[in-house]
Amino acid sequence: ILRCLANIFSVDGIPSQPLDAALGSPNFVPGILHFLNGGIPSATNVKCHRSLTKEAIWLVGNIMTGTTKQQNMAESSGFISAICALMPNAPFDLRKSASGFSEGRIDVARRSAGKNCPASAG
Repeated sequence: ILRCLANIFSVDGIPSQPLDAALGSPNFVPGILHFLNGGIPSATNVKCHRSLTKEAIWLVGNIMTGTTKQQNMAESSGFISAICALMPNAPFDLRKSASGFSEGRIDVARRSAGKNCPASAG
């Protein structure tokens, strides 16, 4: 499902309503944060596979190519902070995904929000 959503949200020229609806859904933000946090913490304490975390990073990257309103919603939802939190201690493949993301799509959001998110995989 993560890959399907990322593909839908990556298409140039699509109306913004599907992404607006997803961002406004009560389950969307907590679900994506669950994957960005590697499945921990959660009520079920179930860890997700890191490939799901990588897909969630890609999905947020595609959200950040949306409208300014969508970018602000993603920022205020905690997506950027969650990705920045991955940088110091995550396995290399996740740090690489997160660092490429921070160097590209969230760079403007990161600077405007004053985030101190590392910009390299280390």
